[in-house]
Amino acid sequence: MAFTLGPAQPRNLLLNWRGVLSIVATLIAAVWALGLLQDILNVISGAGADDRISIFDPDSEEGVLTWISIVLLFVVAGLLFGNGQDAMQTGRGAVLPWFGLSALFGIVSFDEFYGLHERLSDVLFRNIGGSGLFHFAWVVPLGFLALVGLWLLMPFLTSLGPRTRRLAVMSAAVYLTGAVGMEMFAGPVIEELGRHTFQYRLLTNLEEGLEVAGILLFIYTLQQYREAPGRA
Repeated sequence: MAFTLGPAQPRNLLLNWRGVLSIVATLIAAVWALGLLQDILNVISGAGADDRISIFDPDSEEGVLTWISIVLLFVVAGLLFGNGQDAMQTGRGAVLPWFGLSALFGIVSFDEFYGLHERLSDVLFRNIGGSGLFHFAWVVPLGFLALVGLWLLMPFLTSLGPRTRRLAVMSAAVYLTGAVGMEMFAGPVIEELGRHTFQYRLLTNLEEGLEVAGILLFIYTLQQYREAPGRA
């Protein structure tokens, strides 16, 4: 059975998948805003890093946003797998890209849980160094691979129709701006000002917010593709 949030429901139902996704997005936005508010209040009051509430700290492994990202990435992997099953059963369109993307998002979900990219960054930093925009050395190889992968997937995305393609590219751009772009900007800030500064905290909040926004947009993309006439 395909994994999905469900097909489009009759319009007289209050909670279709769009309603559920809107509620989830609103709750996540509230959690993100609380984390940002906490950092602003800490700057105003002069509180230290130990005074933060860890569940609202986007830079903490215990933070709610971290676990939300893990779950949402796993949901995306399931939705992609479901689309692959549908393509295989109907014989319409390519099959392997769906399953390949499903595996990729499963790996990214695990990475968010285990911190593989941070361990890779430590290894690269010890062996080849890194400074400025490349303080977090992992952004070089993984950022490059992400762009190459997106380029290689363009023929597949094109086959899904213009609306789905635009939304998919937009969601990837939002996610990568947070995951790679904000991480790169954070490098010089750490070197010049340190981690426990409002500038770094702001970049961290933007990073996590953009990542989650990109994932939510991609979930929307996959769901609207499932209900689109002719899958366009």
